[in-house]
Amino acid sequence: MSTAAKIRVLLALLFASLLFTALAVESTYTPANNLVQTARLLQNNLQKKETLVYSLINNKQAFEEIKNLRNTPKKGIDFIQDYTMGKSIWLLVYKKGKLNFWSGVKVIPPRALQRIKEGCSFIKQPNAYYEAIRKTDGETVVIFFIPVKNNYPFGNEYLSNVFYKDLTTDRNIEIADITDKEVFGVHNVNGAYLFSLKLTKGVNHRFFNLVVGFWILAIITLCILIQNITQYLARKWVYASLLFLAGSLILIRVINLFLGIPIFTDQLSLFSPQVYASSPIFRSLGDFCVNILCLCWFFAFTYTQRNKLVIKSRERQ
Repeated sequence: MSTAAKIRVLLALLFASLLFTALAVESTYTPANNLVQTARLLQNNLQKKETLVYSLINNKQAFEEIKNLRNTPKKGIDFIQDYTMGKSIWLLVYKKGKLNFWSGVKVIPPRALQRIKEGCSFIKQPNAYYEAIRKTDGETVVIFFIPVKNNYPFGNEYLSNVFYKDLTTDRNIEIADITDKEVFGVHNVNGAYLFSLKLTKGVNHRFFNLVVGFWILAIITLCILIQNITQYLARKWVYASLLFLAGSLILIRVINLFLGIPIFTDQLSLFSPQVYASSPIFRSLGDFCVNILCLCWFFAFTYTQRNKLVIKSRERQ
């Protein structure tokens, strides 16, 4: 066996292994795994913020400084910059039932002292959902707010009701209500229940990127293999090489368009018919681009073999 033949065999084996891996990974992508993976990431990130808040509450010196931020403007500004602006943790300080200090106007619930219970709770406000952590010390009440998800009354390109990006960037989960069955219960760092999450249509970026990575590697390997075989055929049978290349490209497009393989394309906005669709062959902007690339590949290869095609046609004459 020649070196070129060995390379083609190795490329075929590599493609088969990557294809098998991509299909195996896709088969494990179940709704239950999707929900648990995304929800657990959000819960872990939320608990990291809770741990930071409780470290301030349990530190006597730090908590005393928080109670008196109104009287120490420098420390108040530092708190706003470090925690509110840097870590998205808002703070309200009440003394003798009156608001004494606030780190921002994003969240100042009316009748907060009556409505927010001691300890940890999950509340809904007109602009977002928050986890509230309340600590009472004598006549002073300190309430920390950790934003979880936007809750705007309307949405546009600037305002979208999504989870805060420091908790998760995935768009495949939503806060569940009591009528939902398949849910994941989110608990705080002490094990207390906060709220539940349900699965919606969207993308789990970590899992999705893994699947896309294996498919892209498999497709690249397949393209190299097809090109290698096509060049080998062109040395002896130029028309056979053109037929093989055209057949391979048509087969790949048929499998993708009518069998839906690989399935990750359905999750990409580029392959959404809402952006562009004209026919079953050009059913999305992504399919349009892939079809154009396939045609360019075929005509570019045909152009490189133009001399052989001319010679063949002259020999027939």
